[in-house]
Amino acid sequence: MLSRSFGSQLEENAKQRWNANCSCYFCSLLVFVGLEAERLTIIVVSCRTPMHRLQMRSPSCTPATQIVTRSMILLLLCLLSSTFSFPPASQAQSQMGMGSGPSYTMWNGYRGQFNILECSSASAVQTELRVSIYSSGGELISLEPLPIPAEGSSHLVINSIAEIENAYGILHVEPIAASLAQAQRINCVLMQYGANFFQSASSSSQQGSVVAVPLRKATTGVQSFPFNTLSPFPELSRVQNWLTVFNADAESMSYTIEQYDLNGTLLEQERVEGLRTLGRRDVFIGRNSALGLLRIVPDEESSSYGASLMRYGMKEDGETRIALELTNLSTLEESARYSLSTGGPALNWLELFNRESSAIRFSLSFFSQSGELLLSREYEIPANSVRHVNAGQVIGENAHGSFSIEYESEEEGVGLASLHYGRESTWAYLSHPSGSPIAGASAMQLYNTYLRAANWLRLLGAEGSSDEVALLEFPEIPATAQIPQLPPQGVRDLAVHEIVGSERFGYSLLGSESGLQSGSTLRVYPDSDNLPSSVTSIPPMLVADTVSSVGLVPFASGLQAPVHLTHAGDGSGRMFVVERAGVVKVIQEGNVLPDPYFDLSAQVGSEGEQGLHSIAFDPAFTSNGKLYVHYNDLDGDTVVAELQAADPLDDEIPIASLKVVLRLEQPHFWHNGGQIAFGPDGLLYIGLGDGGFSGDPMGHGQNTFTLLGSILRIAVSDGSYSIPSDNPFVASGNGAGEIYAYGFRNPWRFSFDRLTGRLFTADVGQNRLEEINLVRKGGNYGWNTMEGSLCFVDNCSTEGLELPITEYPHPEGLAVIGGFVYRGERFPGLWGTYLFADFATARIWSLQEDSRGVWHRSELFASDEGLLFSSFGEDEDGELYLIDLRGMIWALDVP
Repeated sequence: MLSRSFGSQLEENAKQRWNANCSCYFCSLLVFVGLEAERLTIIVVSCRTPMHRLQMRSPSCTPATQIVTRSMILLLLCLLSSTFSFPPASQAQSQMGMGSGPSYTMWNGYRGQFNILECSSASAVQTELRVSIYSSGGELISLEPLPIPAEGSSHLVINSIAEIENAYGILHVEPIAASLAQAQRINCVLMQYGANFFQSASSSSQQGSVVAVPLRKATTGVQSFPFNTLSPFPELSRVQNWLTVFNADAESMSYTIEQYDLNGTLLEQERVEGLRTLGRRDVFIGRNSALGLLRIVPDEESSSYGASLMRYGMKEDGETRIALELTNLSTLEESARYSLSTGGPALNWLELFNRESSAIRFSLSFFSQSGELLLSREYEIPANSVRHVNAGQVIGENAHGSFSIEYESEEEGVGLASLHYGRESTWAYLSHPSGSPIAGASAMQLYNTYLRAANWLRLLGAEGSSDEVALLEFPEIPATAQIPQLPPQGVRDLAVHEIVGSERFGYSLLGSESGLQSGSTLRVYPDSDNLPSSVTSIPPMLVADTVSSVGLVPFASGLQAPVHLTHAGDGSGRMFVVERAGVVKVIQEGNVLPDPYFDLSAQVGSEGEQGLHSIAFDPAFTSNGKLYVHYNDLDGDTVVAELQAADPLDDEIPIASLKVVLRLEQPHFWHNGGQIAFGPDGLLYIGLGDGGFSGDPMGHGQNTFTLLGSILRIAVSDGSYSIPSDNPFVASGNGAGEIYAYGFRNPWRFSFDRLTGRLFTADVGQNRLEEINLVRKGGNYGWNTMEGSLCFVDNCSTEGLELPITEYPHPEGLAVIGGFVYRGERFPGLWGTYLFADFATARIWSLQEDSRGVWHRSELFASDEGLLFSSFGEDEDGELYLIDLRGMIWALDVP
């Protein structure tokens, strides 16, 4: 049983969650299944040096709430379970919140273990996670919602949800669609308590193992772990090492487990065939050697999976007294600092292992708690082998310290496990390295002081710091701890339990500007004599700082009235900029190539709003070399045409290959739309305005038998097109088959969220309002019955109309410029945020959705330097750019 205080709170919270009523969750889950099932997560880091910033302004956020019922989710899952798929895993090992796809952890119900998932969110609005509990065979046991309050914490008691005794499996945790933007500020950990850990409420001590199992992203390629079956305590009869592998790929996975001794000699190999999707396999390690290295080698290098090594210390009667979990162990970096400790008192052993295929030579430098150099020593580790270093002999008894590494060559590959064994009682823990400060990210630490637990946060002084005082924030309390600046290599353990008080759980934030690095938080559970009985460590998590302003950095110049910027998706790194007069130029590494990619200026009209508006590369461009253009011809009519490159990697394309796909007569040279883009379904979407003039005098916006005032969707092939059978008016005949959505005045720019597939459209207003719409198939967006949310005609009705998700009045802006949902890696605080701008006022706004589906607009940028934003651009990595009609392209930057 749980203790009365913590356990009763968990039970009551669970009852309240399941008894709440919220029928709108069906909509959220349908959006996830229908629009996210085929998503592709691309994680590539690119860096540019800031050169110039402009004036910036700050946003604000509004909290919201949403609660869902368990029964509704389970029912809908049964109906739709066949549609789930899993995104490719990132190879990045650093953790940045829970964004960019699902996270995983391993639950274990053997030997009566109790599993509790703890999650905290630093977001200013309520967020919601979806927790799927899978058996070892990959079968879904239960799917649970987990709402997390704004700047708050929540938990799930896995044992009370599912029958998990004498079984094990995995948890698949991800944010619902409405919480994707906030996911970069969420941290979770699964706490596993041994069967004998929870005593009666009157007990003053806890006995048995407790281990924190962090949530991680799946990864690819070979993984390595050091194993050790030697007992650190006489009262432990044996130490067992169990390797867990789970399959996060959509296909079954086969792999080989290799075990090496201390000298790197291969001892044995074990094959695992056909591990099914979300299946888990546990293998005992160490039959032929007490110490050594193991490697997991997938048959397919691209296989997406997770791995963990659990180390258990057991007594004669089978009771588990210590449990250590090794996941994604760090590769030592020369620029990083790593903490040491023999506090407790304890022994501190470093298990160093070689991940590379050849021997690695390096030196370790050890420092005292105050940062003084104690010792430097050289080491060599052969390939696939392990070395143990007794750090306690260097720093002394009941002391703190740190160390750094220096490699003899440029090749770096030494892995680290830092293990601590209590000398006066049976406890042990694995510490986690300090996280290097990253601009735009804070270190988030979870704490829990239930069951009289002490929480000690390990802090390390960073190199080159100049701040006198660092601030550690506790947003839930709220409270702030002022920490005197530590010298480089200096170490301190902060008593978090003294700041937050007893029977609290939540989180703290340490900003990257603090000059400190954040290591493990140690949870120490006392015995009856108030000595450590069980200890576990919670790793730090980097979470994105809230972005309150953005800047602009020059990227390319010397252009003539640029209006569009895109990429070919071919891995070349090239970008393609459209000039209104009909010329497309190639940008390579920020340089505009002198010769055009193609020149249609002899065929493009330029009166009023006419011109070459945009281009779209075929999703299969790397194999078929096709791209499409949207322009006005010399008669002013709209043309959508196909071009084909002789070689997709050529920096020019013959205009003789042009084939007209669609031609549409335009009544005026105003409101011609301009966007063309391929959707996640592989179909071509085309934005068309109402054709002008002021007020839509010809009524095109509400006329479904004209293509004007609409977004079209067609299937293109060999210079012609066909109409998809599921377009909204194909079956009914109540409109043109090409129409996907209608009721637009001038949808100059639209874009698809590359993660969720949702379609965002900016519709330029008439006299009063500029609007952003979230477009659905068959939707009527109101023009010219409505202008935004206001009536444009007398006695209007909004029945059957889709209203904007946000709008702003004149003169705050005069012509909205649609942008993108940010899915890049450079600015994690913007991840999941839709950005858009205004042509006339040079303002940039962010748009974020809360858990209720309410959108919140915040201003990020304003300038009086005469900028004329004509469009946004997005590169292959998801980084964003602003196109300035005066001839510049600016890269988005976060100060």
